[in-house]
Amino acid sequence: FSFSRMRFGRAWIGVTATLSVATVGGRANSTVPPGTYAVQSALHPTITLRHCSFQLFGTNLEGPSADHIFQVVPGLDKAAGSVSLQSSNYPTKYIAETGDPEPGRLGVVVPSGPPEAFSFVLAPGPATPGAYTLQSKISGGFVTLSQDLTGQCAPHYNRSANEGDAVVAATATAASEWVFHAGSTPPEPPLPPETVSVFLDEVTHEVPTLALGCHSDTGYAHQARGFYSQMVVGDSFLATNYSEAVWNLEEAGGATTTAALDPADTLFGTPSTVITLGCSPVKPGTAHHTDGVE
Repeated sequence: FSFSRMRFGRAWIGVTATLSVATVGGRANSTVPPGTYAVQSALHPTITLRHCSFQLFGTNLEGPSADHIFQVVPGLDKAAGSVSLQSSNYPTKYIAETGDPEPGRLGVVVPSGPPEAFSFVLAPGPATPGAYTLQSKISGGFVTLSQDLTGQCAPHYNRSANEGDAVVAATATAASEWVFHAGSTPPEPPLPPETVSVFLDEVTHEVPTLALGCHSDTGYAHQARGFYSQMVVGDSFLATNYSEAVWNLEEAGGATTTAALDPADTLFGTPSTVITLGCSPVKPGTAHHTDGVE
């Protein structure tokens, strides 16, 4: 039959593949096409198989990503429907039962002895669509994510984060189901949900009212380069479709007040505005048309 999609976490990832089906021990089994994969726990989607000090663990992504990547190749025992998993960064080594440091423990080692020790039957998982079980051809046990953490690298991992040893178990459980994620990079763990809380009764900062207004470009509390240049620049820096800024000129008692563009004195090519305040017993002034308060 044809398999057109693989499930990765909560998302479907398109992979086109043809799976050959055989019967081993009375049970239908499938072989994933040869290729490069991260082997992801169906029970805990952030966990992938990886080797460390040549012992096999299921951990979150950390350290060299190549430790999490394996080549699926035809079974070294050359039997129909079996596969072997070859380390991508130590290609002379394959996943096998090593019994180090406890019975049933898996590791990556150079093949020696019966090839069945390095071969597995790949079968559809009983509970999770798109997931598979890996059954050892030498012991009949299933590759399983253990709740134990032992071995040289164990102190680096965290059981509360669902990390654990990779072992063979006598029966298949939810922890024995794996998703083969194609590619040379393991899937990134999903981002945690983020919550932003706004407390309207807890004001910590206020924008200075004297800094508001379009002459400083609406939306900015200050426009440092213009202020340092001692310039006044119009709405949105006189961008396209903007013309000379409109100012409300207040004149009283014979005072004269003007506001005009000065193309000779620019801020990075934008004309500044020259505001002239005349003399009078009454102070002249000017206010921008938007707020009328500056």
